Amino acid sequence: MDEPPSSLRSDDDLAACTPTPLARLSGGLAMIMGLFSLVQAVQLWTFVLRGWVAAVPYLLIVCGIATIALGLQVTRLRGAAAIASSALSAVMSLIYGG
Repeated sequence: MDEPPSSLRSDDDLAACTPTPLARLSGGLAMIMGLFSLVQAVQLWTFVLRGWVAAVPYLLIVCGIATIALGLQVTRLRGAAAIASSALSAVMSLIYGG
């Protein structure tokens, strides 16, 4: 009997590529952190900020959008996005004063 074509064989390789629950959780938390950064940037615009502190809302917007994009890539199991998301989280903790 002939062997079935490779497209009809078991889908073990596709099953190995599905995101794990831990990857989905970490990517989702990164996206939530980015959303919170955007909300806080909008809240900071209600105050009059002077000097170098006036740049903080703009930094939060850039970091928030980048964190949302990286969180989406982490849920898709992109390894470089996980490293970049961790580095961006460290930068954001410095922005928040921690």
